Amino acid sequence: MMTQLVNEVEIIALPKNLPEYLEIDAENLHLGEILHLTDIQMPEGVEIVSLTHLEDVEDI
Repeated sequence: MMTQLVNEVEIIALPKNLPEYLEIDAENLHLGEILHLTDIQMPEGVEIVSLTHLEDVEDI
């Protein structure tokens, strides 16, 4: 069984770098394991907005 808590991810990218979709491979996840946004490999030039906010907090 797989539970999906997030189905949308806000990203920052130039128009030329906008992906049509993000494909997440959950094949190697085991029961009880969690996939975090930090585990997602983003295409070059694309960033996850909520992760850029984390970097700002770590710099303080």
